Amino acid sequence: MSGRLSLAALALAAALLSRAQAQTLTPLVNAPPADGIVYGYLMTNGQVLLQGGNLSDWYTLTPDANGSYIDGTWAQVASLPAPYAPDATSGAVLPDGRVLVTGGEYNGGSFALDTESAVYDPAQDSWKVFAGPKGWTDIGDSPATILANGQLLLGEKTTQALALLDARTLTWNLLAPSGKADVNAEEGYTLMPDGSVLTTDVTNAPNAERLDTATWTWTSLGSTQVNLKFTWQGINARPIPWHYRGKTYYYTPAGEIGPNILRPDGTVFAAGAINTVPKRAYYAHTAVYVPGATPGGTGTWHVGPNFQHNDDAGDQFAVLLPNGNVLVQANVGGYDKTRAERAQRIATLARRHIAFAANSCPGVPPFHLYEFNGKSLTLEPTTLNTCGVSPNMLVLPDGGTLIGGFTIYTSTGAPLPAWAPTIATVPATLTHGTTATLSGTQLTGLSQANAFGDEFGAPTNYPLVRVTNTATGHVVYCRTHDWSNAGVATGATRVTTAFDIPATIETGASTLEVVANGIASAPVAVTLQ
Repeated sequence: MSGRLSLAALALAAALLSRAQAQTLTPLVNAPPADGIVYGYLMTNGQVLLQGGNLSDWYTLTPDANGSYIDGTWAQVASLPAPYAPDATSGAVLPDGRVLVTGGEYNGGSFALDTESAVYDPAQDSWKVFAGPKGWTDIGDSPATILANGQLLLGEKTTQALALLDARTLTWNLLAPSGKADVNAEEGYTLMPDGSVLTTDVTNAPNAERLDTATWTWTSLGSTQVNLKFTWQGINARPIPWHYRGKTYYYTPAGEIGPNILRPDGTVFAAGAINTVPKRAYYAHTAVYVPGATPGGTGTWHVGPNFQHNDDAGDQFAVLLPNGNVLVQANVGGYDKTRAERAQRIATLARRHIAFAANSCPGVPPFHLYEFNGKSLTLEPTTLNTCGVSPNMLVLPDGGTLIGGFTIYTSTGAPLPAWAPTIATVPATLTHGTTATLSGTQLTGLSQANAFGDEFGAPTNYPLVRVTNTATGHVVYCRTHDWSNAGVATGATRVTTAFDIPATIETGASTLEVVANGIASAPVAVTLQ
């Protein structure tokens, strides 16, 4: 279960940030669309594609000529064809550079568990809507991830079913998984370096599981040692009806869990929700998974640090910062954002064109940000006053984190050199308006770097190509596509990617970098002609 951020007239963004945030948060110079931002994807041309508060409308945030997203500009792009106006979707950037959005816990503001999908083609500025896997009755709020082979893995929410998307034909291939301990509801998928997928169970908490993507077999990874799940009770646990092809189905809320993030050292940080009702006088836990010594090994779970009293990360965003820390957003003071969002959803849709002032929702706490450095979980001196609806977070290629479409979080510290991509081969001379090929190592980063408790995943483990003109300093991102490997932490394995050189790019001496998850390679000298 989840909600969306619908903030209007965010020229007031600075007023929504506490004074302490000036140290780490910088509001965008140009306000986002008036109906607010739900969430988005980093496209392979350096633009950010973001869903607007009308749900069918989409926008791009484009960095300025110097590569600054803070000074970036907004533009509206093609809208989703009616009646598909989903909220709480799954999806990812596909290896061909298009963007997939699938399902929707809500459609047009109504609980729907929608089974439609759509692909956005940035070259054509168009959406193509297509059907979900054959026989599935629900996708919304489902786990999904891009596998190492570039295929998208999707789980049906209320069952154990899995399907793969063939991006070329936009067809779904049904799998026959075995061994799953519970259904897919409210879980998230984390791609591991060995190509397997890790999840922390919700219905069967505190169990964790691993999916072998060669055999489609789930095996237990044991207990996370602490409960990371929040369980709905009372009226909030009552079955919710939805309709599919003339039939009525019911979903009993399974609970909520926090996001999982793979870190550069190979461990997985799992952030938890407060698992008791009422959510007062309790602590939300975290856990750390240490993989086994050999690929496919079971590994071990260790208890991580607790969140500050009554904060928790249930149904929340987290990103891997370039410095190797995990930035995780937290619900504050026992306030159950998801319960409030249910009541707010229709009201928010009705008032989406009305500006939120800092005092427009009295009694609703802000959100906190925490950084996990592998040992400690540090509360940052920041608050996000967004009327109880959590703003999305997305790692940018310049190393910043876009929050809610209105501000950018900049962390201290720097990545270790060993984490950076390396360029092995690239043409010394590049011609505008053509496509070139580049090869190197670690082009897809060490992690998928972006996660949510379940839906809203937006992995960024793919290469971006950034060209800086030596004479002007102007920055251009070349759209990448058809990378040979979509894995994480690929080590010394040679990876290739194609990249399109814009027809409008400045000519002359330049430098070229590959960027993955906000970490850039060493620059290589090239000449544009």
